[in-house]
Amino acid sequence: MSSPSITIFRGFPATAAYVWSPFACKLEARLRFAGLAYKVEQGAPPKGPRGKIPYIALSKNGGSDAEMVSDTAMISEKLVEDGLAADLNARLTPVEKATDAAVRALLEEKLYFYQTYERWEQNYYSMRDKALSALPFPLKVLIGQISYRKMSSTLYGQGTGRLTPAEITKLKTE
Repeated sequence: MSSPSITIFRGFPATAAYVWSPFACKLEARLRFAGLAYKVEQGAPPKGPRGKIPYIALSKNGGSDAEMVSDTAMISEKLVEDGLAADLNARLTPVEKATDAAVRALLEEKLYFYQTYERWEQNYYSMRDKALSALPFPLKVLIGQISYRKMSSTLYGQGTGRLTPAEITKLKTE
């Protein structure tokens, strides 16, 4: 079998630069740990299979048979199932697997939202200008406002948006 062709769609125009998405960083680290080569493209959440970034196009034969896969956990699972990457948790005991799941849940389901609050609520202009740098100024303002409203609504629905800045700071340090 030839080596797979993997393209990561990260949502940012700069292909050789660090991106602010913790999930894109997690995915790139996973591919590096597995020794898998990959390309990076911009992509956009609406184009992804689940409407979010990152997502990948995975072609096992280097051809036009690319399968779109999203969600970093699902991507890692697919790579393991297809024999392209080792299961990093295969040798863990049940207690170690539970600890791994707890740490991932803390990072992805709690701290992620505090980070999102920090970026989109406390540092909106910096985030807008970086995340939407490829857009001309008038579109950057319009799309930035739409993105801000969506992120604020998500944070409110999740619960972080209902907290005061002092409460969020306290929870982040606990």
